[in-house]
Amino acid sequence: MASPKTGKKTAGQPARTTAAAKAPAAPRKPAAKKQAASAPAAKKQAPAGATAAKRHEGSCHCGRIAFEVEGAIDRVMDCNCSMCRRRGGLLWFVPRESLRVITPASSLWTYTFNKHALQHHFCANCGIAPFSEGESKGKAMAAVNVRCLEGIDLDGLQVVKYDGRSL
Repeated sequence: MASPKTGKKTAGQPARTTAAAKAPAAPRKPAAKKQAASAPAAKKQAPAGATAAKRHEGSCHCGRIAFEVEGAIDRVMDCNCSMCRRRGGLLWFVPRESLRVITPASSLWTYTFNKHALQHHFCANCGIAPFSEGESKGKAMAAVNVRCLEGIDLDGLQVVKYDGRSL
């Protein structure tokens, strides 16, 4: 909703602009022991619960927002900021070009808060927030709520806690 005095969108109101977002840095893994020089190189193994790179279909609860996303889900983020804590999403960060929104942009409602770094898209009908958009290091990113993807074993995913409350 625009402010009658400024004509600008106010915090906490639907907005339709793009801003920068910070994707959390991946946690470092301990170095593996080196094998003898004569042994064949071991293949890098995906974390337990990771999905193979593929196309995932997703939507809000009522289906008015539909999307597809390409990639392998290796880990998801459980953020404790005021927004994520309330909505309970598990976020998977992907390059924006990996996300294809099937729904017309006019069907997306958008909420921004705090630094307005992410555009949190949600359905005005059912209230579900299936993904957000922003930037990280100058690159367009999307934060997909994996709870909105079909056929994902949530118990098998590597969940990384992120302290968004302190930002």
